[in-house]
Amino acid sequence: MRHISYSQRLERRELGLCYRCSRPVDTTRSVGWCSDCLDKRNQRLQLKRDRETIKKVCFTCGIELVRGFAKRGISFCYEHRENGYKIYREEIKQQVFEVLGKECAKCGFDDLRALQLDHIIPVKETRMRKTILRIHKEIIAGSQDYQILCANCNWIKGPRRYE
Repeated sequence: MRHISYSQRLERRELGLCYRCSRPVDTTRSVGWCSDCLDKRNQRLQLKRDRETIKKVCFTCGIELVRGFAKRGISFCYEHRENGYKIYREEIKQQVFEVLGKECAKCGFDDLRALQLDHIIPVKETRMRKTILRIHKEIIAGSQDYQILCANCNWIKGPRRYE
């Protein structure tokens, strides 16, 4: 729907035409809307109401939320809002390690504190900026564009390409 000015709306109303599509208005149902546009509008409003009434559940403890805290689309109760997102991140990180392995792809170093996620194809060349959670979800789904390297190997690899 393209935006129309207030004066255009008034003109259409005086002529008995729909605000949106300029078809004749069914005055028994509505003023200003034809039956098709009115149905579409009501469907949009119903979807909006349905979205607002969806029950949200705390990611950490699973209780239903009346009011809660959401960060990046993940809901937490007030008790878990401080550390709930950290728990969620750690859980995804563990899933990534399960998929890519828990050791450096070059030297075999296996201390999790020093392991890092490496882009096989540098970000500069793909020109795609992604959040770390989006990258983790891609890896869990089966993407082969990433590898696990220790901090030393990742630093050495730095400017080199495709290793």
